Amino acid sequence: MDNGMVTRVVRNTLVIFSGQILGRLLDLWATLLIANAYGEIGYGRFSFAIAFVGYFAILTDLGFNM
Repeated sequence: MDNGMVTRVVRNTLVIFSGQILGRLLDLWATLLIANAYGEIGYGRFSFAIAFVGYFAILTDLGFNM
């Protein structure tokens, strides 16, 4: 591989990695924000509702997203 291609691969890898880190930080921030806004009981209900809907999303997919 020439030097330009190596630079491009490294840059693209860093962009993807940075995007994943940023996404995880935004998820953490949103979780803390929702937990703070709803309180313990409200956040528990919210989490249960998200998990409940998630189970139905898995059932509706049935592995057809291949």
